[in-house]
Amino acid sequence: MKHSADIGRVFSSRTRVSCLGAKLMYRTNNTERNRFTVTLVRKYGNAVQRNRAKRVAREAYRLIKPEIRQGYDMVLLLYRSEDTLSNRSRQLSDLLHKAQLLGKRHPLFLSIKDQ
Repeated sequence: MKHSADIGRVFSSRTRVSCLGAKLMYRTNNTERNRFTVTLVRKYGNAVQRNRAKRVAREAYRLIKPEIRQGYDMVLLLYRSEDTLSNRSRQLSDLLHKAQLLGKRHPLFLSIKDQ
C-alpha cells in the first residue's frame, strides 16, 4: 500500500492485534491478493534505525507471505524493540496467528493445534 487514504482506512478499522513491540491492523480488501505496509511510531530513532526496522520487517513478511490468507490490507506498526530478523519474524507470526490470517500449513499453527 502506498496511498495514505488506503493506510488511513486500515488504521480506522477496528480489527487489530498486538504483541510486545508491534501491532497489526488489517481489513479485507475484496481482492485476491494482500497489500502490506510497515509504519513506525514517532521518535523511533534516527533515519538509519528507521530504515533498518522497516527493511527487517518487510523481509520477515516476505518469508511468511506464502502462508498468509489472501484478500487483506495489513499495516504493521513497529515499536522500539530488537531489530533482528528472528525477533521480527516471531512477532509477525504471532500477530498473524492472533488475527487468524495464517493458513493451516504454517508451523506455528500446527504446533499450537497439536498441543
